[in-house]
Amino acid sequence: MGYGCVTIHNTINTIYMSHVKNAEAFGKLIGICTGYAGGYNPGSSNLQITSMQAMLNETRQALIEVYSAQTLFDNATNNREVVFKEMRLRCTRIYNVLKACSASALTLEDARARIRKMNGYRTQADIQTVTEAIEAPAKKKRNPSGTDYISLTEHYARLLETVSAEAKYKSYEADLTMEALSQLLDSLRASNDEVWQAVVQLANARNHRNGLMYQMQSNLYNTAMAAKAYVKGAFGFSSSQYKEVSKIRFTKS
Repeated sequence: MGYGCVTIHNTINTIYMSHVKNAEAFGKLIGICTGYAGGYNPGSSNLQITSMQAMLNETRQALIEVYSAQTLFDNATNNREVVFKEMRLRCTRIYNVLKACSASALTLEDARARIRKMNGYRTQADIQTVTEAIEAPAKKKRNPSGTDYISLTEHYARLLETVSAEAKYKSYEADLTMEALSQLLDSLRASNDEVWQAVVQLANARNHRNGLMYQMQSNLYNTAMAAKAYVKGAFGFSSSQYKEVSKIRFTKS
């Protein structure tokens, strides 16, 4: 995992933990209010202990669902990285097999063109050799046009069309046969689908969590603020009870 990916991952963990801290603070607030026994008796049903506990339980489950969805997303993107790295390495070998088979100049040029596009190069002058274009580390901060995963899959599919149309192409290496190359294409497409499904699942889980904690009319954050306000009103601003709950901090996301 690169430095940029680590930074993003750490940021996601920090954000996730802020939600967890809010949930745990809410649990602490419930515990304190429960200790007041008959002194904590709000008229609003959503502020009653049973309702708050039910909200906390639902929120904790939502947090678990987000964590699980994030793990699925991380696994899907990691798997896609592995599959596409294998594709890039195999493209170098495909091109060299074409050369060894004395493929036509037009076939070789078509193959070079597809591989150049996979690496964001547009003209022959942009690279010295096909192998260098594939194996050299990227120097640009931005991904060149045409190197996103969907485009890479399409470029590889077109490369296979070029190879399959070349009657001289023949390889005894198991992973360079047309059947194996076609299976790799299926893997590329499947890995893209897996990531998109994980993206949707993660988005849905986050939306559900955010709704419960911050967006619904009676969300966790608003309920916590209202419960603290009730304690302030019921026991007084200078009371030990209010001083106790006022120390519990919540962050609105």
